[in-house]
Amino acid sequence: MFDINDLKIEGFSPNCLMGATCAIAKYKYDVDNVNKLFFHHSYIYQKGAEVLYLPQIGGLNVWFSREVPISKEEFCKRFYNYYGITHYTADYYDFFKLTNDLTQLNMQHEPVIVEIDFYYMRNHDYYKKLHEQHVMIVYEVDWERKCFQVSDAILGFSSIYFDEFKEYFDDVVLNRNRPIHILSIKKDKLEEKVNIQNFIEDINRSLYNLKDQDKFGLTCLNVFIEDLVNVINIEKEAEALIIPGSWAFMCDSMNCMKFIEEFEKDYPEYKLHVLNEIRKDFTQLYRMWFSFSMGIKEIKINHKGFENNLKKICEIEKPLITKLERLSYELELLSFYRESEV
Repeated sequence: MFDINDLKIEGFSPNCLMGATCAIAKYKYDVDNVNKLFFHHSYIYQKGAEVLYLPQIGGLNVWFSREVPISKEEFCKRFYNYYGITHYTADYYDFFKLTNDLTQLNMQHEPVIVEIDFYYMRNHDYYKKLHEQHVMIVYEVDWERKCFQVSDAILGFSSIYFDEFKEYFDDVVLNRNRPIHILSIKKDKLEEKVNIQNFIEDINRSLYNLKDQDKFGLTCLNVFIEDLVNVINIEKEAEALIIPGSWAFMCDSMNCMKFIEEFEKDYPEYKLHVLNEIRKDFTQLYRMWFSFSMGIKEIKINHKGFENNLKKICEIEKPLITKLERLSYELELLSFYRESEV
């Protein structure tokens, strides 16, 4: 049996795959964190012709989140380069074969990352309301109770019963026409420093989003705020709101703070004043988005403070763009001088 306390997933991980991998890496190889993987900050806002409050889901008919920070391929590549960890993937079209293989792996003290959709998780707020892909760690198959014992970033240590997972499994295989994926990890090389060029590319990708004058970045942040305030003014009786995708902002802000800490550990000789300023900005953004996430659960009470909080976020964002441009330039110079010295 596992000591499940060693498989606890970080609650503010910027994505569930990163959180699950970090938990298993800590359990198997005593890797404290995986905060070197990426630096990312962006906004996307998807909506229809009219933004509405839907009582049946208790939320808005929108998607307000950030871009996927890096591709799955780049994610796995950096995991290997920075931490020496490789993801091993297996695909399944047969539910019972999957369940049997998970049993065998768990008996060998091998926790496994398994995909799921919140829509099929009975204990989640999105159950039978909203679809959102997710992953969890399966560390034991309980055949007597007919459930998987899992570690999950949202629900903590809990159980996913065979019937609810089978419903998801069948939907993916029969309706989405693809197999179910599982992942395990193995570490086989030493860790490396943050790649400065990766850092520059991550900053520039974030800037490309933030500075977009049409569909993304601060443009869509302002449109979202306007739409949200209008809905709140109309829906006087709404006590709480679900805003799909918005959880990502506080997690990404936390990730940016931790990434900067890891970069400074790897390169203590680089004293970049702007880097410290940017970390302070993301500390503030984390607090603001955390307050936002808590506030939407009590929208009736926090009406005015809610709007003010979002305006403060905008006030932080505008000068942050200039700081990120400066950081990208300074890192380019550092990269050039490092290459010249080699």
